Amino acid sequence: MNTGVVCKFGGSSLANQKAIQHVIDNIITKKKKICPKLKSCIICVSAPGKRHKDDIKVTDSLIELHKLALTKNRKRFDKMFFTNIHSRYIEISKQNNIIQALEHTAGKIYDNAISNNNSNNIDFALSRGEYLNAIAICNLLNIDGGNTYEFIDAGEIIRFNDDCTLNYNETLQSIKSTISTSTIIPGFYGTKSSSKNDTNNTTLLSQQNIVTFSRGGSDVTGALVAAALSDEYDMVYENWTDVDGIFNVDPNLCQDATAWNKLTYDHVHALSLAGANVFHPDAIYPVEINNVKTNIRNTNKPVTSNGTWIVNDLQEDVSINNDSEDQIAIGVSSIFDYNEIRVVSSNVNNNDTIRNIMIETLENLNIKYDDSESVYEAVPHPLIVNIRLREKNDIDNAIRAVFSKLF
Repeated sequence: MNTGVVCKFGGSSLANQKAIQHVIDNIITKKKKICPKLKSCIICVSAPGKRHKDDIKVTDSLIELHKLALTKNRKRFDKMFFTNIHSRYIEISKQNNIIQALEHTAGKIYDNAISNNNSNNIDFALSRGEYLNAIAICNLLNIDGGNTYEFIDAGEIIRFNDDCTLNYNETLQSIKSTISTSTIIPGFYGTKSSSKNDTNNTTLLSQQNIVTFSRGGSDVTGALVAAALSDEYDMVYENWTDVDGIFNVDPNLCQDATAWNKLTYDHVHALSLAGANVFHPDAIYPVEINNVKTNIRNTNKPVTSNGTWIVNDLQEDVSINNDSEDQIAIGVSSIFDYNEIRVVSSNVNNNDTIRNIMIETLENLNIKYDDSESVYEAVPHPLIVNIRLREKNDIDNAIRAVFSKLF
């Protein structure tokens, strides 16, 4: 079976033209050169993220743009679009098709917002960040790579029901019948299935039919494409971001935090529910059920960091060091809104031991906590051990202390 790969790049990896060129030169181009069996390379992109600490993500700018359009002040709207959106993409690519796309997009976002029957639908505006970025990056890829990548609008392959839930089976069938070569697609959105029989493609991809996943949903798009093509190719899903993989604790809180070499999908699902911002929880099912390996990688370290592999069984692929097998816990995180500190155990048999360690640690620090049954019953995953603290201000200290005891 030929090898295939889906490379999803997050907003931090695609924040400007320099970052995008790094992705093209050091990841995409090299991947095709060093993998002779690679017959399919699908690129899934997010909207541009922050270029610096005080910058604004394109998606957040689009939210504000939609709100401004609702005031029906077209002059202010056009000025904001030019300043916050148009300038970002022209910085990435000055090809005619991106210029035309920008011109059309401004009017469509405005018209969608002031439409009497669609004023509450912000999804079209939200989706344009990924849409425009995919067009711009496709330009750069084909300049460097000799016209080898095809742009496919996510609205043509990702299907939602009328209630805006994902139509999983129809999406996979649509992907299989549409993608046949190296492709670049925008993440994060799709269209309602009820519009699929419309022979007018402009209507199919119109403002009213666009539906987005929740924030970070480009992870889901990439997972769906990898899952759909797994019958034809030996697929790998590479999720490129700005960290070295999945850590056992937030490295901004604990300097001794380390990234895992290999985890199971069950571990990662628990981590996402525990509050760790590692991988969109809705992206897990498609790749897990189709036995597609996922690799969380650092865009800035494509050679020196192997990232974290996510598999169904830790015994899979013995070439990857199984560093999590003998550990009592996988990660420490928190749900700030609920004052909860949560530990993901490596195995449910370790839960009681972990809870005892957490309680002893909190009591040694004189941190007050709620030990009632109602807290235990609210656990969203069997691998999660949670304790609710009385004070929000104690969360960071509790995480550091529990982490030092467990790891």
